[in-house]
Amino acid sequence: QEKWTYVTGGAVISSPAVSDGVVYVGSYQNNTLYALDAHTGKEKWTFKTGSWVHSSPAVSDGVVYVGSSDNTLYALE
Repeated sequence: QEKWTYVTGGAVISSPAVSDGVVYVGSYQNNTLYALDAHTGKEKWTFKTGSWVHSSPAVSDGVVYVGSSDNTLYALE
């Protein structure tokens, strides 16, 4: 049974990371990292990178790390 879905507007080719009730997932074609409520699927925030996000995010101590094809590693709080 499906709990919820969220349409990113671009391909999702990496695995999500889940931490403290938040799902973090990148969208390849629209260069965006999404933070979604794990229980409801509602968007908490988004972050635009300079290029494709095709790596899986990692979370440690409340900081989300994600790489992008713009040759940048982002650390987001």
